[in-house]
Amino acid sequence: MKKKAADNSNTQRTGTTIIEFLTAGALLATVISFLAPFISRVSIVNESIADREHVLREVQNIVTQIQQGEQEPALSEELTSRLEDAKLEFKETFDTDASLTMITVSISWINQFGEPHPPVSLSFWQPKEESE
Repeated sequence: MKKKAADNSNTQRTGTTIIEFLTAGALLATVISFLAPFISRVSIVNESIADREHVLREVQNIVTQIQQGEQEPALSEELTSRLEDAKLEFKETFDTDASLTMITVSISWINQFGEPHPPVSLSFWQPKEESE
């Protein structure tokens, strides 16, 4: 009696081979290695945006304090603890007829890489106080 050769034409594969797993893993690792720098950059940008929003709120609060007559507004403790080397600056520019003063409030700081961050500024016009 002769043995018949196994006929595999009607059988279906139900699993995957180790080569297919390794190929899928290599492709996935390649995609992740390309995406990782972008994901870390997004978190850095989000932190920078949060810092700028926090500084903008602080500048708005200082402008409100000046408009209410406070003489020496200062940075809040929360901001100085959050940002390294935060500096508050004021600049006054007088109108030609000297009835208005433009006041510019700026806050600058050092970012997480040790580089100076562009300042956040807000300017407003205020009537010049009349001296007696």
